[in-house]
Parts: sequence; C-alpha cells; structure tokens
Amino acid sequence: MTPSVFPSVEAMLERAALGALLGERVVSVARAPLTTEGFSDNTIERLRVEAENGASEDLILKVFDPEDWIARLSRDGRLREVALHEQGWYQQLPASCTSPILASSRDGGGGALLMTDVSAHIFEEGDSVISDEAADTAVRGLAALHAANWQRNAPTSLGLCRLDDWIGLLHPEVGRRRAELGVGNPVTEMLESGWETFHSVASAAASSLVRRIQENPTPLLDAMASGPTTLVHGDAKLANLGVTGTGDLIMIDWALAGILPPLLDIGWYLAVNSARLPWDKETTLTRYRDHLADYDIRLDQWESDLALGLLAGGVLRLGWVKALGSLSEDDAVAQRERREVEWWSNAAERAASVLA
Repeated sequence: MTPSVFPSVEAMLERAALGALLGERVVSVARAPLTTEGFSDNTIERLRVEAENGASEDLILKVFDPEDWIARLSRDGRLREVALHEQGWYQQLPASCTSPILASSRDGGGGALLMTDVSAHIFEEGDSVISDEAADTAVRGLAALHAANWQRNAPTSLGLCRLDDWIGLLHPEVGRRRAELGVGNPVTEMLESGWETFHSVASAAASSLVRRIQENPTPLLDAMASGPTTLVHGDAKLANLGVTGTGDLIMIDWALAGILPPLLDIGWYLAVNSARLPWDKETTLTRYRDHLADYDIRLDQWESDLALGLLAGGVLRLGWVKALGSLSEDDAVAQRERREVEWWSNAAERAASVLA
C-alpha cells in the first residue's frame, strides 16, 4: 500500500482527505492541544472527527518544530519520522509490532504526522510497575523489530540518527553550549551538574571511563561499528510504547531511529524504564536474547556487544539521572537509584575491559 503523503497539514486535514483515510464521509473536524510526557519542542493536537453516519473518531496530529532541540542535536534535517512514513518503513514493521501513523505531510521546512489515537493503549505515566505480560510484549517486540531489519541498509534520504549523535545527545557539553545560547530546557539545564554528580557517586573506574569516552568517543564508536546493526527505535521508553488488544507492541515517536547496534535500544530501555520493570535486568536481557533466537538471530559476541550497548545506551545517556536520583530526599528513591548507580557502574567497568 502506498503511504498517504500530503503537501501540507491543511491538505491532510481537509474533510475529503480525512474521509478517504478513514473510509467515511467526514462532516466536521475539531482540534484541541494535547499535553504529553515528552520533552521535545514539537506540538501535539487531538482531532475529533465526526462522520456523516454519526460516528466519531479521535486522531492525533504531531507537528514538527524545525528548531526542536532533539532534532537539532541529532542533525535531523530530513524530519526522519516523516521520511520513515514516506518511504514505507512503518508499514514494513514485523507482525508483532505496529505503528498508528495514517498519513504525513511536509510544508516548507516543517512537517506533520497524522495518527490514530492509541493513547488508551500506551503505558500510562507514573512509576507503577508493568505486568510480566506487558514487559514480555515490549522485549519481544524490540527483538522482532531488530530481527526483521538485521543488517539492513537505509538510504541517506531517510536522515536516520548517527551513532555518535545518538550517544552524545546528553553529553555534559550539550548543557553548557545551550546555556550559552540561552536555549536551555529542563533536561539540558541539568546535564552539567548531573554529570558532576555522577563522577562523585559512581565507582572510580566507571567515572574514569565515562570521562575518557566523553572526551574522545572514537574508541567506543569504532568498537561498536564492528558489530551488527539494525533498525532501532531509538527511544524505547514506556511512554512511547503500548500494547494492542491483540498483544502487539505499539511504537510511537521514532525521532531517534537509526541503523545502529541493536543493544543500544536495550541499554536505553533498561535505563529509562528501570523503576517500572517487573524483572531484574539480567532476566530482561535473557528474555531479549531468547526472543532474538526465536527469530534465528544469534549474537556471536554477545558479552562484548552487550557491554558496549549498556555503556552507550544506558551509562552515557542516563548515568547523570541515576546519580541525581541517588541524592533524592525521598529515601526509597535514593536507595533505588543508589542500586542503579552501582549496577550501571559495574556495567561500565565490564565495557572498559572490552575497550582495553
């Protein structure tokens, strides 16, 4: 099926266009802003679409800001989320994964995506632990995505995220540079102090490795470049995932997608969702590896690939958040995050031995 692509947001939201997408004659469209958990500068709206037969349907409109900080730092000059739709990649997701995107548009330097409203199926915000079944769906879906795109090439026209940009998105220098430009946000404004805190609470070996990689990432990039690559979602936090009624994994917000080492997705998934996962990290990793094997994918250098993936996907992206959490005034949070700092310090030390 050819992707539905429009020359502008206005053309995409015309009643005739919406009617063709939904298979019903549309009589009215109401738009309202929608607040989400994300940190990007893009805007989200909910559309209430009324059909001639009296039925109504909610859609989600995501309008991209060309100046979005994540887009700029990851050099997303092509609006890769839109490009992935234009070139049919969402439609090629494996059977156990799904994307809610109906149509896309470009308008000058900007663009937009129109999606079915799957908010009722996305993991709810907060700190509640998800079920074993939901956790397995997430890990199985990531394994399916990776297996279906194993060693796949992508045209440069997609503008997918590069490895160095993905790893460096939350580098301490990012916070300093953006502060100097007067364009900070709640995330980047905490980076410098967060990484200073990491170096004060992490193990000496982990701190030393992180400093070396942040000063010169080439050894890590070279080591990871020698391993397998696949299409990674790039931001597999629970707020971007959900489960359909039939048990498939919903995946939204592909802003950091790339042809990258698969264990980046898993390192980030473990780090960003740590408080909400029902299993320990080792169990999650075993489940992921087993699901990959179900798709006849086996990592010959599992231990070294895993060590590098945890370093790049977890420590170098969220070590600073774990460190700040370990100093929380909430004793339960502080204890939990101290355990996180210890676990990720150990992961960094294992990576150091691979890079030695």
